[in-house]
Amino acid sequence: MKAIAHACVLAVLLLPATAQAKPVNEVGLRAVLEHCPRLFESETDILEDRKLIADGFTKDLGERPHPRVGKLRTLEATLDNGSVAIGVSDEAALCSVVLDGPGAEQTFTAIRRSINQLADGLVTDTEAVAPKIPGLEIETLRTTATDGMYLGVQFVRTTPAASNPIFIVQQYWLEE
Repeated sequence: MKAIAHACVLAVLLLPATAQAKPVNEVGLRAVLEHCPRLFESETDILEDRKLIADGFTKDLGERPHPRVGKLRTLEATLDNGSVAIGVSDEAALCSVVLDGPGAEQTFTAIRRSINQLADGLVTDTEAVAPKIPGLEIETLRTTATDGMYLGVQFVRTTPAASNPIFIVQQYWLEE
């Protein structure tokens, strides 16, 4: 019996580290600053994307509705202090990262502070038409257009009154 217990402990120690040991801030920041930009260029199905799998994005949430682009193919990583979902559109150049749980707000703030690592020259998009939805705060940034295209980034948060606030960072490429 003791030999079986030792074998089980040894097997656990030899297993690779999983996403369960990674915090929301690490995976969420990487999802916004690395995964989304890479997915815009990728031909790989997100279910087979090795970097997403390595970060724990193994729960297939299927296609989720999105008000502007129809549907997002979405994966989720359940982590030690919350969860991160990443969704991409096949119809438009849009990537959405949803942060939930105890580590979500701190991660959202860290992403907002680090957003200039994503692209140079992100400024408030004064012409963005963000829907006025009760309970949501939306901040929209954009780059200057290059070859008629610009990168837009939206930060969406439920207002403090929400008992379980959710934070969303969306990136998209649009024509000027």
